Amino acid sequence: MTGPGTPARVDADSMRAVYLRRMLHGRGVAYTLAIGIVGAAVLGAWLGRPLVMLAGPLLVVAGVVGVCFLLADRRSEAEFFMSFAKARGLSYAARTELLPLTPLLGAGDRRECLHWMQGPLGEALPDCGLGHYIFRVRSGSGRSESRTSHDFTICVVD
Repeated sequence: MTGPGTPARVDADSMRAVYLRRMLHGRGVAYTLAIGIVGAAVLGAWLGRPLVMLAGPLLVVAGVVGVCFLLADRRSEAEFFMSFAKARGLSYAARTELLPLTPLLGAGDRRECLHWMQGPLGEALPDCGLGHYIFRVRSGSGRSESRTSHDFTICVVD
């Protein structure tokens, strides 16, 4: 994936602009924009609302660019962690669950571990895992229900 003109992978967002540019120049985005813009203009004409005819296509463009940005961001992040794990001889899993063997790993109502990498970290640590651990706590009920997210970077060693 690296070549002349592509940035070095120094963080999870390094390749986001490259992926965004590729997506925006794709055939699917062109068809989506064309159909969406025409559809919004036709809807505005059918409703007899000039504002819908003008604002509808702008909303379509903003929506398509926003979705492409989110997808490029996720792809860049996943690619960064996969290449990081590969360079260090670790196996990679985008998402996993850990056994609740400690109070931290058993905390909250929902738990997940993102960008999990497992393998040796030098000779002193032959088998360990590291990744982004998130647990969520739900409080209240009904309309006053709220969720609080707690994010950690953890390293688990046997």
